[in-house]
Amino acid sequence: MALQKIVPAERNYEIESQLSLAISDRKVVRLRYDLDMHYRTFEPYIIFKALDGRILVGGFRVQDESNLFKKPGARKFEVGLITSLMISDEFFVPNQKFKSSRKEFRNGVISAVDVESGKTYQF
Repeated sequence: MALQKIVPAERNYEIESQLSLAISDRKVVRLRYDLDMHYRTFEPYIIFKALDGRILVGGFRVQDESNLFKKPGARKFEVGLITSLMISDEFFVPNQKFKSSRKEFRNGVISAVDVESGKTYQF
């Protein structure tokens, strides 16, 4: 059985820009993803280009409104599949163990909480 090739969603520069702002300001966001009708509360840590070409946002999912009993945890979303994004007034403190220099981000970091403000990378 052959593996299916993942086709990246069209790049959404508006959402990407809003996420970069939330990352630099350390603000919690609420997002809708793909075909979901509910919101997820999320602390964005990094926007990066995955090895398969997708632009992903990684961070910490605080709450998923579709399942309030789901435990918070690390999560990645494809930026091009985010259909709605709201930046809240709530700040978050990034986990000090997070490093954008990790191997999984080697294909390109666009924005990250551990990169100096104003130093974002576009490609």
